[in-house]
Amino acid sequence: MKLFWLKNNQEKTASLIDSACAAGAASAAASDSDTEKMKLLGEKIGIAFQIRDDLFDFGDGDAGKPQGNVINSPGIAYTRQKNERIQR
Repeated sequence: MKLFWLKNNQEKTASLIDSACAAGAASAAASDSDTEKMKLLGEKIGIAFQIRDDLFDFGDGDAGKPQGNVINSPGIAYTRQKNERIQR
């Protein structure tokens, strides 16, 4: 489940933020090396953001969004079912 979650979020939130960071660096005429560093920073920020956002699904407070979305998403539900069958 961990690998699915990480891959899924690298292709969503982290990809969006890393692209924005790289674009900002490139538009400021940063070197290729610095642009790549900014892209990596954006990926880390995107993953951290998604971890925080997903943790709201486990809470019982008012997060300002519906709870349980991640837990009940098709990919996670499939992975949970697969893990349950393996453990039997």
